[in-house]
Amino acid sequence: MPLSLRKSWYLLLFLSISAAVLYGWPSDRTHTRKSEPDSLRYRVGEALFFDKRLSITNTKSCASCHNPELAFTDGYRKSPGVFADLHARNTPTLLNISRQNYLNWANPGITSLTDQMNGPLFGNKPIEMGLSQSDTALLAKLSRDPLYARYCASLPDSAGKRLTWDAVKSLLASYLLTLNSFSSPYDRYAAGHKDAISASARRGEQLFFSNSYGCAHCHRPPTFGADSTMPMQEQFANIGLYNHQNGNYPSDDQGLYDVTGNDTDKGRFKIPTLRNLRFTTPYFHDGSAADLNEALTLFQNGGRNITYGDWAGDGRKNPFKSPWIKPISMNSEDKQALIDFLQSLNDTITHSPKRIVLPHEEISGMF
Repeated sequence: MPLSLRKSWYLLLFLSISAAVLYGWPSDRTHTRKSEPDSLRYRVGEALFFDKRLSITNTKSCASCHNPELAFTDGYRKSPGVFADLHARNTPTLLNISRQNYLNWANPGITSLTDQMNGPLFGNKPIEMGLSQSDTALLAKLSRDPLYARYCASLPDSAGKRLTWDAVKSLLASYLLTLNSFSSPYDRYAAGHKDAISASARRGEQLFFSNSYGCAHCHRPPTFGADSTMPMQEQFANIGLYNHQNGNYPSDDQGLYDVTGNDTDKGRFKIPTLRNLRFTTPYFHDGSAADLNEALTLFQNGGRNITYGDWAGDGRKNPFKSPWIKPISMNSEDKQALIDFLQSLNDTITHSPKRIVLPHEEISGMF
């Protein structure tokens, strides 16, 4: 796409984003209500998100793995659950989740935000929060707390005036759907503030949107990742991370293949957003890239060649790799320009950490 046409296209998108920042993205979720930040539903959902009682050990909250200070990620390669079991995958950001219709790394069958919550709350592969859907005692305890009790009192008599697990998930969703992040230097630049990003970042922008680099084919504005405007098949990709014995990825996580059984889906995972990369290291579905330089080296080489170990193989030759993943001619200055552009997508305004006061305790710092 020519640069002038691309910039016009992005400006139109930006105008819609500006309105969205002011009034909230229209939700793609019809199963639950999105709440305004001053509403009771929002405040209850926010409190539940930081409430450590939503884990069997009372030691973890949703924010333990989705920390606002880290753009709602946790900094681990793979997150530990309440009993220190490691998750198979890296924690994705929750920012701009209202713009996504596939909600985890490799299961397009889960399109409901409340259904996605069943895994971390109640799942056992691995155990994350360790809760049971039959635990009515915890629900009764939560329902007695002042803030939660206010919400329960607002319910009709037919709802029993108490929390249920469906209500907990719906309230959490009401909070999560407000987590939009479109206040980066690049957003200001796209709105006409030409000094908002550096000359190097502007050079990186040109490379990012160029046909020779092809980054924007998968990482499209406004989210710079998979979003609800893209067909399903374009939201998942094999980027050549592994190639063990004819295209295999590690046996415990083959991506879409584990759901569909189709060989061509081996190694295909959801395309992540490139916003807020400063806060969301390490990268890729398994957290195997420690920094941007390492991640960009993979794309520069058209895949990753692992020369030793259990999963040795040349990902550059993976038979199921996306055709968009191919070697790129990139010198050190080009790579730095691209890094500067990607860093211009960091938003330090939308998700600034704040003190959260729960009905039964005060929480600050790490969660």
